[in-house]
Amino acid sequence: MKYVRLLISLLLLAVATWVVARETDWTLVSSTFTRVSWAAFVLTILALLAGALLATLRLQWIARDLGYRLSFRDALAGFTYGQVLGAVFFQLAGQLLARSTVLARRQVPPAATILITGYERLAALFISLLLATLAASYLFGAISLDYRQGGSAFIRIVAGGTLVLIGGAVFVWGKALISQSLPITRHTVGGLARNAALSLAIQLFTMIAYVALARALAPNIPIVQLAAASALVMLAASVPISLAGWGIREMSAIYVLGTLGVSANASFMIAFSIGILSLAVVGTLALIGLRETAATAKPSAPSAHSADYSTLLDTALPIAAATAVFFQLFLPVKSGLISVNLADPVVIIGGCLFVYNHFRRPPPRWRLPYFNVLICLATVAVAAAYLHGYSQIGWTQWAFANKLTGWPILLCYGATGALIVYRLRNVGLELLLQTFVVTSLIIFVFDYAISIAYWSGLQSLKPLVQFPIEGFSQNRNAFAFQLLLSICVILATRWPAKALWLGAAIAGVIITGSRAGYLALCAVLVVAIYVSSTDWRQILVAAVAATLVVAISELVPDLVQLIRNLMASQSGPPIPSYMAGTISGASSDTERLQSLVGAWRLFLAHPVFGAGLGVFMEEQVQRGSMLVIHSTPLWLLAEFGTVGFVALVVPVVMIFRTEILRARALDTAGRLLILTIAGFSVMSLVHELLYQRTFWILLGAAMAMPYLITAPDRDARSKDT
Repeated sequence: MKYVRLLISLLLLAVATWVVARETDWTLVSSTFTRVSWAAFVLTILALLAGALLATLRLQWIARDLGYRLSFRDALAGFTYGQVLGAVFFQLAGQLLARSTVLARRQVPPAATILITGYERLAALFISLLLATLAASYLFGAISLDYRQGGSAFIRIVAGGTLVLIGGAVFVWGKALISQSLPITRHTVGGLARNAALSLAIQLFTMIAYVALARALAPNIPIVQLAAASALVMLAASVPISLAGWGIREMSAIYVLGTLGVSANASFMIAFSIGILSLAVVGTLALIGLRETAATAKPSAPSAHSADYSTLLDTALPIAAATAVFFQLFLPVKSGLISVNLADPVVIIGGCLFVYNHFRRPPPRWRLPYFNVLICLATVAVAAAYLHGYSQIGWTQWAFANKLTGWPILLCYGATGALIVYRLRNVGLELLLQTFVVTSLIIFVFDYAISIAYWSGLQSLKPLVQFPIEGFSQNRNAFAFQLLLSICVILATRWPAKALWLGAAIAGVIITGSRAGYLALCAVLVVAIYVSSTDWRQILVAAVAATLVVAISELVPDLVQLIRNLMASQSGPPIPSYMAGTISGASSDTERLQSLVGAWRLFLAHPVFGAGLGVFMEEQVQRGSMLVIHSTPLWLLAEFGTVGFVALVVPVVMIFRTEILRARALDTAGRLLILTIAGFSVMSLVHELLYQRTFWILLGAAMAMPYLITAPDRDARSKDT
């Protein structure tokens, strides 16, 4: 067994080296490489070794703070295996998988491993941000944000995220999470300070490694400047948008060190050498950690700690996902844009935890029999469509990164939503739904208030204004769909002041100017009346509330202008109507129609198995366009064919049919499933919504809730009979 683990470690190390080496032009850096002395290399290796040993010590002490006593060798194995697997797999997921496997043999449950890793990363991030801020101030004299280069988006995300966190903590989940958290004592504070100091020491040793190489290649640049530049490079490399920092480390080094006068070749060689040497040091330590210890370390109170941590994670991860899922980012890559979401790292952990719990406990009992089988068939359909597309057009970034890799991420969203429901049942479902609605409405109010303030004369807010409002989804129709799902949640529940909540969300859909959102909203309201989730009186009150909210956008700017005119004794230029430009124009219709016609033709040419995943997009790229198919059904028919279409649509149809047959004897989860599927089905006719993450987290939570007839539902059912 020892030799098997040794072989695996060497194989992972070789694969990680190959991943980087295949992208490198060695002739470009060979001349630069020979200029580095052996003394500089030895100092670099020793500094990286010291940093790795301190990181091992930090892991050991954090585990001890949480009640799990590990030997240094056990901590070394957990740290090094995590680093190696994280270098060849998804960084966070690989690290957690390796650590959980190693530490589980020391009676540390996966929930505790996740908390240990999160604690460790937060401490490292805090120190890294602090050092990078000081470094930027030293190198550039001041820190500023360029509105034209993403500064306005950064400000919006920080401001909106802060409001969302405050609102969620105050109105929804604050008390629930605080009650499950560990008490803060003097020992806790001391542990935080100690681990922060260790993180600082680790960063400083890594900085020494950078400076040792940089000084050898650029001896005329002061050491302080090189140290400051390395702090910025280390922060960039820690951002989880690449494979263990590869690529972003080299790019940031070329830019930052280039401002100091270091050549591009030298900068690249410095960053690349740090990556290779770090991996070599960690790999060597991993081999040392293979040796089995005779005694098995045991935690001080495994059962109590495990239960507390499991409950905390099963609650916190879905709440975090329901909050962060509204923040969508698009990262530029060589062949287009990759859609990423701030909740993606959270749900990857949540999905892994769900799978782990699935093997430890009885299998989950979904509301639909054989639901797992249907999901597996849908997954096979996605994989088959990708392979079919690969055989036709080869590898494409869009098909692989956005669709194939995105599919398991969607399943993780569903699993994360189910996580809190399996743990807390009705309480968990209510907590998740309240978080979802409060987050969406806070984002709407935030964007709406900024827009009204700008139209009222605060021109300084122009870089922050989105018109029509899009929230943080980067698209008005996507934001309208998010608000539509919030409407479905509100209608499915029996919250107090339901009509007012409903009115605010309806106003949000109206202000987005999404025509598909309007149509889907009407469909959802009709279905809600059918399943007795609402009535005409409640809808009328909500309509009045929505009208008042929308009227604010017209009245407030005019009122401000009137006051200014009276004070200035002269009339200013008229303020245009806020709602006048919200509806999309003819160009949008032309583009959508073009995509629908093209998709239908593609389906007619390949009716059974489709053209293959990514074929339509690749055809558009060849024509110099990034046009996507603006319809989920037509996209599935065009690229998946009839077979794939059936595999993906049948589960949704079966869920809807199962719940609708229960008619008015529905619980909250049943009503939510019917309403969300109805809204999704209508709006997806003219938009591609299958990969909208918000839909999946609600679907997973609702499907995990066992069918129950609540008291109000029983009363309503008895009256009907």
